[in-house]
Amino acid sequence: FVFRNTRCLGDEMAIKDAVSRINNKKTGIWTNDATYLRYFHTQTTGAHLVFAFSLLRAVEATKTSLYQKSKTGVALKQTEQTQLQFFRSPGAIFVLVAAIAKSLETILDQAVPDRFSLSFGTKITPKKAIDRWDPVIFVTLPFTNSLFDSSDTGMRSQDIEARITRFANMVEATATPNRIDFSRFAKQVKHAKFT
Repeated sequence: FVFRNTRCLGDEMAIKDAVSRINNKKTGIWTNDATYLRYFHTQTTGAHLVFAFSLLRAVEATKTSLYQKSKTGVALKQTEQTQLQFFRSPGAIFVLVAAIAKSLETILDQAVPDRFSLSFGTKITPKKAIDRWDPVIFVTLPFTNSLFDSSDTGMRSQDIEARITRFANMVEATATPNRIDFSRFAKQVKHAKFT
């Protein structure tokens, strides 16, 4: 999903509103022009859609992988158990996508004034785009504990913004030791120029 109010991967708090609308009033997005324009940006390109959608799919694949590992009878490490518990919360995938999106300037090691300009280029398959997110997810996944409190019955919207900021701060604090992985990812990201 690419939401206009989020500047696609920008203003992460709008995701909670968008997810609520999508879950509760799915057809309204497509039948009401004002609602549609609220979430979808006019400068969205196919390349950017692949970029954003591949992050979502990569996070979903990570959740699936953890879930499948838990079903094999292999004991999960404590950190993996915490991550799986996080993923079992409603909206967890979208919250992690928003948290990674908020961390993109740190990951790319540069300012990103227009997140709609980000892509992996125009000649990449969605599968390869998904794979490009793997190192970023691997590095940031342990920080999901800052997005989730094990005593929560679900993620409450009133404190998601603070949790996403805490996640982004953790990514920033560990950027130096993760710079090799982040640099490899950053070299694959393109910035389109809009006129």
